[in-house]
Amino acid sequence: MTNTARAMTRVAGVIGLALAASLALTACSTDDAGEGPDKLTLQTSWLPSVQFSGSYIADDAGYYEDEDLDVSILPGGPDVANDAVVAAGNADIGLTNADNVARANAEGADLVIVAAGFQKQPFAILSAPDDPLNKPKDLIGKRIGVPSADTALLDTFLELNDIDKSDVTVVPVGFDVAPLVSGEVDGLVAFYTEQPTAYTAATGEKGVTMLVGDYGLDVYAQVYVVRRETLDDPDARDRITRFLKAEKKGWGDVVDDVQHAVDLTVETYAKDGGLSAEQQLAQATLQLDLLTSPDTEKHGLFWISDDGIKRNIATITALGISGADASMFDTSILESLADTK
Repeated sequence: MTNTARAMTRVAGVIGLALAASLALTACSTDDAGEGPDKLTLQTSWLPSVQFSGSYIADDAGYYEDEDLDVSILPGGPDVANDAVVAAGNADIGLTNADNVARANAEGADLVIVAAGFQKQPFAILSAPDDPLNKPKDLIGKRIGVPSADTALLDTFLELNDIDKSDVTVVPVGFDVAPLVSGEVDGLVAFYTEQPTAYTAATGEKGVTMLVGDYGLDVYAQVYVVRRETLDDPDARDRITRFLKAEKKGWGDVVDDVQHAVDLTVETYAKDGGLSAEQQLAQATLQLDLLTSPDTEKHGLFWISDDGIKRNIATITALGISGADASMFDTSILESLADTK
């Protein structure tokens, strides 16, 4: 799950870690002996799951090896400040959200987004099928469960859709769907690929999801982020280019065969996580909606468009994050890979 609930953890300490980057070993991306494949470290944004299955396939299928890379895939989690890990030079590339990058940069980092795994913001309002919330105005007069870290996101969503905050009752909740199942709330701020599947597992019914990105609150998610100095170094830039080429192949395989992505995740890369294959299949299937878009149909996975950059900057500014501009994005590597699958 790459959501705002993790943002404070990720951004915390960015300034200190970014300053420490100058003291970090700059050889973390190269083979110590100067022989063999180039080493590269990917910091993911959460615990192992199908959310990162494209990387698992790239590793298992030999796509990294084909690009002369030895990639270490680091798990994230509640105690991992993944933006700060990249900013400090302790990972070559990381996964996060565009708004988290803006927050980190506002705190002193200098991170650049080079690819967008999820074309849409994966936050949604989840509701029960017998009392659906299909459009923003449906929230008026309703009780909406909101994790504390997502309060600002809901406030901005309401503002963008001309809804007074006083017309919605905010109920503090965690990440469990129990408040919706029990009727304590009428809707939940949810992560599109996770809580909806948990709701179905708990009730046997398919909940109703309204993506906030469809109603003005739109930022790229699961973006690939690097330090600006990485792009300025020809050798480091070349490693990132080869890495993204392999990643595109891995995620292309996910789009083509979701079941294989689930099997590889549950049986190998997250085998100690106690994951349900059924739940992971449901999550992976929903994830396809986030991976693909008209832009990716035309240009390939991970694409970042000029219009997308403008939308992201507008949304990030609406969230109250200062300093967001086009320099947060660099599409040159994607453009060089546009003809690759």
